[in-house]
Amino acid sequence: MGDTVENMKNEQKKVRIWFTVIAISLACALSFSVWRAHDSVYLRPVYVRKMFAYMPYRIEYLLSRTLPAHAAEIPARAFAQEVPVLLYHGIVEEPDGANVLQRDFADQLFALKQAGYATVTLADFEAFLDGTKTLPDRSVVLTFDDGRKDSFYPVDPVLHALNYTAVQFVITNYSLGKDNEESPFYLSVAELKALQKTGRWEIASHSKAAHDFYAINEHGEEGHFLSNALWIPSENRYETSSEYMLRIYEDLRGARDNLKTALGVETNSFAFPFGDFGRAGTNLSGSEQLLLHVVGKIYKRAYYQTWGSDGETHNRAGEGLLVRRINVSPLWSGDDLVRALEAGRTKDLLYSGEQANDHDWQRLWGDISVAAENLHLQAPSDGDSAAAFLNGSTMWSNYEIDAHATVLAGTSFSVIARFKNGRNYVVCNFTEDATTVDEHIQGVIRSIAAHIPGNLSKGEHEFSMQVYNNRIACILDGEKIMSVMLVSPDLLSGGIGFKTGSRVNGESHAVVRSVYVRGI
Repeated sequence: MGDTVENMKNEQKKVRIWFTVIAISLACALSFSVWRAHDSVYLRPVYVRKMFAYMPYRIEYLLSRTLPAHAAEIPARAFAQEVPVLLYHGIVEEPDGANVLQRDFADQLFALKQAGYATVTLADFEAFLDGTKTLPDRSVVLTFDDGRKDSFYPVDPVLHALNYTAVQFVITNYSLGKDNEESPFYLSVAELKALQKTGRWEIASHSKAAHDFYAINEHGEEGHFLSNALWIPSENRYETSSEYMLRIYEDLRGARDNLKTALGVETNSFAFPFGDFGRAGTNLSGSEQLLLHVVGKIYKRAYYQTWGSDGETHNRAGEGLLVRRINVSPLWSGDDLVRALEAGRTKDLLYSGEQANDHDWQRLWGDISVAAENLHLQAPSDGDSAAAFLNGSTMWSNYEIDAHATVLAGTSFSVIARFKNGRNYVVCNFTEDATTVDEHIQGVIRSIAAHIPGNLSKGEHEFSMQVYNNRIACILDGEKIMSVMLVSPDLLSGGIGFKTGSRVNGESHAVVRSVYVRGI
């Protein structure tokens, strides 16, 4: 017994000696590192904290692997038919109404991982868009705008724990300029290089100086750099279209060149500041077309935030220059985010509204809500209509829509088909005065046919619409009102939606109680 105790004491002594040797060695190594690289980003307290944050996230994820309920209901496919791109800015410790809290961000990414989502690189994603590469089902791209410190330090430990990757869209004037080392807000060159070395991050362009506001008229009113002609006070005039295009070209090309010079990054990807390419108001006629022309000369892909009238939230092969991004709400839980992504998956063409989740119906305009599987459409006090679109339905082609709805107020109810976005779709428009078929092409409305008188009244109705090749049929309460031929060849596929309207602002309200769609 005495020998055993003595042996234990000797072993404990050896452990203490080895522990002391290791501690001294680590202290010496740290001191040497500080002496050799006293200004290294890796030794900054915020970076050290980030390194130690990885393991708790990893342990928490492994201990909390419970599948979000909604994701389990939708089976996986062999390959992705669509890929969502998520947009974040800062990840913050205190609520600010705009950015996601650090705790909520971790919950969101844990939920994505548990639901089977995996991140992909820009190269793989853009090859998917080109149609040259297949991706696993539930692929997703994570993006962060502005090159902010609070989009790297709180984020990287979570990416590390989940084996995820992400993209930083950097404003080069802020991160690569001469004063960038002193910025308390934007990542410096040294920090961006450290970010690159993790292997978890890619860097792309968010412009050079286009993220500021500039004078756009003689009164000093300010607007977005990319979508407006600037005011030249010394000459008391606006830029010409040629001057506008040259300014845009020099900024966007300059940002791309800066990234290559400072960081060795060669990028074909650009994110519009504020997600705006002329849709938030402009003082220059045709600025959207001019801007997209210039952007396409420099970059292969241009990323923007989806707005209500954009319709679809996800991206599919063959869609061209513009890439949609989902701006993640600071109010979303992890399960909310999963539901939003699941809603954008391509839906089967045998659809019942009972299958819907509360993110399926995308607001186009007006006030939209979903409660107890009922879709409510109500015009706001300053508008005469409201409309919603079924996310994930744009790949549909030939089908019949049957909907039961209650018209509570207003003078019209419309069934939307072949919906591509808020500017391109066809509609059966039921009113008190007439039933019409209207084509919307690039925002221009063309009435194809009308049947007078109309049969719409307040109360319960069954609204139906059939689309087969270029033939459209409008049906109300089981009676076929008309069957006509489409004029435009551009509306041979697309999704579904509903619209309610009135001649008076704020006096339109309908409730869609059931929806059934089948292929024909």
